[in-house]
Amino acid sequence: AAENKDWEAHIFEIELYSGDQMISGAGMGIATSDCERSSPDGAFDGDTSTKWVTCSGAKVGKSVTYQLHNPNGVTKIKTIQWGSANNAIPKFDLYCSTDDVTFSYVWTADLGTGAGTNEAISGLAPPPLPATPPPTVAPVCSSWKLEIAAENKDW
Repeated sequence: AAENKDWEAHIFEIELYSGDQMISGAGMGIATSDCERSSPDGAFDGDTSTKWVTCSGAKVGKSVTYQLHNPNGVTKIKTIQWGSANNAIPKFDLYCSTDDVTFSYVWTADLGTGAGTNEAISGLAPPPLPATPPPTVAPVCSSWKLEIAAENKDW
């Protein structure tokens, strides 16, 4: 988002949600960034003693990407950032990819000043859960024959 300033940011945690279900965290995906002084994994590990420190200098247009092990829609994000607005990111533009190469804009997360703990809700509904296949149902029959299976050879 164009409002971001020219400094390095300290992001202690980023949580991605689909509805009220958190879909990011340790073991749930892989974080990468094109702007880092420390690994972005520190922002997705559930541990506020670790963090992702962005590159310094111009960061607008730089990003952190979180590749979900189980694809889903992001409708809300929560962040815990440095307590000073001078070292926090106030807005993230969220982009989506189905092939991990081409990304399309979806929504902008407005986190106020970005400082401290904040959340942004998209107003989008979470995607429907994958349809569960109907259970295999036994046929309704008037008679059942139990035939000894051919695998029974030794008796």
